[in-house]
Parts: sequence; C-alpha cells; structure tokens
Amino acid sequence: MGTFKAEAMVVDFLHAPEEARGQINTWAAQKTKNLINSVLPPGSIDPATTRVMVGNAVYFKGAWEGKPFDRRLTVHKPFHRLDGSHVDVPFMQSRMRQFVAIHDGFKVLKLRYRMAAHGHTNKTPTPAPFGRVELEQRTIRYVAPPQRAAVPTQFSMCIFLPEAHNGLRGLLDTIASRPGFLHEHLPHQRIDVHEIRVPKFKLSFYSSVVAVLKLGLRLPFCGKADLSDMVEDDSCGLPIVVDDIIHKAVIEVNEEASGSKEAN
Repeated sequence: MGTFKAEAMVVDFLHAPEEARGQINTWAAQKTKNLINSVLPPGSIDPATTRVMVGNAVYFKGAWEGKPFDRRLTVHKPFHRLDGSHVDVPFMQSRMRQFVAIHDGFKVLKLRYRMAAHGHTNKTPTPAPFGRVELEQRTIRYVAPPQRAAVPTQFSMCIFLPEAHNGLRGLLDTIASRPGFLHEHLPHQRIDVHEIRVPKFKLSFYSSVVAVLKLGLRLPFCGKADLSDMVEDDSCGLPIVVDDIIHKAVIEVNEEASGSKEAN
C-alpha cells in the first residue's frame, strides 16, 4: 500500500454513519488542500447496506511558465453564455508572446506550466528508426542507431475558443469526431499577439458515474459479483457489490496558477 500512498481506516457504517461520512470528507479535504471539502452529502451512507468505501484523490497545482498574467491588468469584461446572455467576470490579460494556433472556425491557446529544472523526463531514450548491418571479415555486425536524448515532460493547459458565440457545441462535436483531433491542432510555437484575455474561474462538478460505466461494465454492480475478499465475514449475508461511484472535480484558474482536484 505504501507504493501507491494508500491507507486504510476502520469506520462504523452500521452504528455511526454520519460520523463515518465526516471522516471520509475530512480525508478528501486533506488530500486536496481543502479545495474539495465534501464528497459525501448528508444521508448518503445507508447503514443497512454500506460495508466498504474506496476513495481516490488527485491534486494538481501548476504555476504558469514565465508569469504571463499581471494582477494589475485584470479587468471585468462580458463573458458570453451558451444561452446568449452574458455576465461580467474578471479577465486576466497578457501581451506576451504565446503559443497560439489559428484554425478554420476556432483558435487554440496553450499556456505552459513551469516545470522543475530537473523535473520529470521520459527516461527511456528513443532509438532512431533504423540501424545498419556491416560485413567485416566474414562477420556480420549490427551497428545500433544513436539514441535520442530523453525528452523533458511538459504540462500545459490548452484552451479552445470557437469564433462564433454559439459555436461551442459544434466545436465539441468536431473535437470528438476523431481521436487525434486535439493533438493535431495544438500550437507548437509562440507568436506575437496584441492581447489575450482569459477569465478567472473556479468550476466544480459532482456526479454519479455508474450509468456511464454500466455501458460496458455490468458485473461489479449486480448480485453475481464476488467482492467478498475485501471484507471479513460480518455475518450479514449480503453480497459485496458496487452500489455507486461518485466523482467530484474542481478546477481553479487565476493569475498565478491553475489547480485541479478530483475525488472518487
């Protein structure tokens, strides 16, 4: 369990379900630096059927490379909604050279995160596609190709902006039409821009994902599932099956950094 930074705790679902819920929410808050402080709402634990809960949390906070945004330049401007209305929100502004790609009907902005000087790299060198075979004094010798240097890992936030105010749904359909569409349309070089504006925002999403998973994964959710090895015999006589999978995600973007947190 140490390899995956996993931990286990004993809680009393049967006699103290709300106390157990509080312990689980406290764990989620600690793992996400208090950005997600509640995963389970009141009454979400059924003491008659709940035996095991498995939690997973992912936390990411990245500072922008080159500090592209200055708080003093942040101003309120209209943000257009899908229903045609608009609301004034704070927009971060930058006049620095940026990674921007312009395509038919939409633009793409790539904001890179600052990486550590000796951060993550692809440690497996990539060989050139072909070596060569030499014949020397009746001995066949294979000469290995030179190895390319390890490529540093680079994380970025990519923003796709449709030109039309009501063009978001159409752009989403286009992106989903081909698996390689996203990578094929990302910018690869910085260009001079007069100004870019990015809204500051904080979004949260909460949903049960069981309905989606059941499209291709039914067994864990039915009585035929055998997950009894996860618990000791509690003499309840109930099969151990997956009842629900809850996903909550939060993302926050401001002048210094962006952060995303997920809990399941």
